[in-house]
Amino acid sequence: MDRRHFLRAAAALPLAPSLRAGPEPGGTSGGGHGTAQEVPPSIDGLGEIRLDYPPALLDEIRASGLRCCVVTVGNPGLYGSEALPDTLGEIEAYEAHIDAHPDRLLRVRTLADIDEAARTGRIGHVYYPQTSSPLERD
Repeated sequence: MDRRHFLRAAAALPLAPSLRAGPEPGGTSGGGHGTAQEVPPSIDGLGEIRLDYPPALLDEIRASGLRCCVVTVGNPGLYGSEALPDTLGEIEAYEAHIDAHPDRLLRVRTLADIDEAARTGRIGHVYYPQTSSPLERD
């Protein structure tokens, strides 16, 4: 197989589950995640849920099947004594955002929390520090 054919085949892999014929056991199609209209749950490691997203937009994102999102925290331009308070302030803001939208958002601390987000149709938040600067230099 040459490189071009390999790349075409690799690009088609995400579509493979949707190419299955007929319903699965239990009368569902599309991976066993309920009705054919439902979207399988997904995790986004590169997106984010911003604090200024209105509830209607959060609902659209939930309808897409997103069940967990990595949220980047911390300003990479800050170092030393400025970095930690900045990062903690961002986390506090996201925690308040989750508390304000408990029917839409969920804080993730364990894998079970991701399962809970999928089961309840919410978006789990996993915090990801932009850099190690809040820990200062080694």
